[in-house]
Amino acid sequence: MCAGKILLHSPTSLVAMAVFLVCCKCTSATQLDSVGGDEESPTRVDVQSDLDVEEGERETDSWISLDWVDPLIGTGGYGFWGGGNCTPGATRPFGMVKPSPDTQGTDGTPDPLHHAGYYYHDDWIAGFSQTHMHGVGITSYGHILMLPRLGRSLSGYSDQDYRTRFYRNSETVSPAYYAITLEDDIRVELTASDRVAWHRYTFPAESAEPRCVLIDVTHALPFNIIADARIDLDPEKGRLTVRFLQVGGFSFDIGGLTMYASAAFPPNPSFIATWNTAGLEENRLSVEGSMMLGALLCYENEDVLEL
Repeated sequence: MCAGKILLHSPTSLVAMAVFLVCCKCTSATQLDSVGGDEESPTRVDVQSDLDVEEGERETDSWISLDWVDPLIGTGGYGFWGGGNCTPGATRPFGMVKPSPDTQGTDGTPDPLHHAGYYYHDDWIAGFSQTHMHGVGITSYGHILMLPRLGRSLSGYSDQDYRTRFYRNSETVSPAYYAITLEDDIRVELTASDRVAWHRYTFPAESAEPRCVLIDVTHALPFNIIADARIDLDPEKGRLTVRFLQVGGFSFDIGGLTMYASAAFPPNPSFIATWNTAGLEENRLSVEGSMMLGALLCYENEDVLEL
């Protein structure tokens, strides 16, 4: 099974390029298949092969068990000094991508609780973006948000419009793996390697609604804006390319960051559309704008989508 790949390049010592490619030999696919996403019996990721653990070495003092690691540490607290501002999403040590949920409370995303995008006590998920910082005292990143959903209808194009509730007891978190079930019974699984972010969405088989993926290119964490963006889609090749300028956070003093991305998705969706400030338009494959820009891809008979 192929996976979506994000490569990051930093010519200005900050992230300046994000690229999704297709890779059939990355470890992320193996990691997700080994977990399975069983909500009643969640299991951790088996990365023994990645760590080159010798047979029987788990029983010795040299083996550090991943069962001891809790990525949810630091995701709660309150106040500038009391909040941990950590992200629980999938990442590797020194990895360049951190796909993770961006959450919201009833009152939105009050500062300083959402510097990393995730706050444990929130009730809503806006979606799953690809870049986050961990444990910092300023808000930055939260790029290329993706959200699976049932049906084509959208009440609006901001994260306050399309956000969704979730089942807290379905949340499974371990090193390099994050999973949760959304209120429409859509199971989301994320994993990552050094430069790879991979998404798997499992939709309820009994639903007659189209299986859709919303991609918001102008989403960013609070106090960051996307000042200019462009989307180009090739449905036959299953390719989306974007360019956008982020201003805010750590990039504010240098005038922002121009970033580029190319996303791989299952080819030939049954419905494809893009939106900007003028609204949603079907079969429009190229669009430019700022502050509000995204795409919606839908499939009729796919219970599992991988990007």
